[in-house]
Amino acid sequence: MDWIKSKSILILALILANLVLAYSVMDSRKAFDGEVSHEAESWKQVVAIANEKQIKILEAPAFYKERLPGVRLEYQMYNPDQIAQNLMGTYTIKLGKYTNSMGEEMTLENGNKLLYAKSIPSKGTNVNLLDLNMAKIKAERFLDDVQFSSADMMFWNVQQQDQLTMVIFRQYYKGLFLDDAYMAVTFQGDQVVKFERKWFNPPEDLNYTRKIIAPSKALFMAIDTLYEANDLPPLEIKALELGYRLDSSSLVSSVKAGEASPYWRILTNSGKVYYIEAQY
Repeated sequence: MDWIKSKSILILALILANLVLAYSVMDSRKAFDGEVSHEAESWKQVVAIANEKQIKILEAPAFYKERLPGVRLEYQMYNPDQIAQNLMGTYTIKLGKYTNSMGEEMTLENGNKLLYAKSIPSKGTNVNLLDLNMAKIKAERFLDDVQFSSADMMFWNVQQQDQLTMVIFRQYYKGLFLDDAYMAVTFQGDQVVKFERKWFNPPEDLNYTRKIIAPSKALFMAIDTLYEANDLPPLEIKALELGYRLDSSSLVSSVKAGEASPYWRILTNSGKVYYIEAQY
């Protein structure tokens, strides 16, 4: 009889526990839905404020997390002989500069920034600029050829000036940008005349997280700065992205590794980039 009573009590306890768990899950979902709805409304309001100041936002951020893990970043270091072989084939070395008879040269800055250039004999003042899509395709082929193409790179933009076309790729980690990590391929006509690369090793996640401000708040914090810097309205925000930068105390050229902090990065149609600290 006591066993039957104990069994009944246990069953009742399990039922109550399941009800509490179900309520907790439903409450969490309601809270999450409420936060999403609140952020969507806040975003609309901030966009309206920006529009009044002739700042247009082309699209809302595609990626946002309320918390991000701490991350340690370390720049890739290069084996210069191997890189020179991939880029130039034959070469000679003098005072740290790699050169050859084809007018090519390669140098490294601080061991982590690669600089390559090639002199092209002038054939006149008229050089046909590459079509933007073709420039991107040719840049990707070049990176494949020199063994620098990677899954963590993403196309950033194309810039054209003074008969040169520069195609820029940036590094990303789990959908988050890694600032000051880039590859830039520059063409004169359809010839590569310059290449720069600065890249991180795979990031190391640290054992803590940081709370992140919502994109609506980041945009609101940036509006006045964007408005004051807008000489030729309307200004267009092409991208608002979440990612990491090395801590400001570490932003010197000799630093090769360090702990990174979360930032929102704003790219405008003028090519300028603005940063908003994302830690709550």
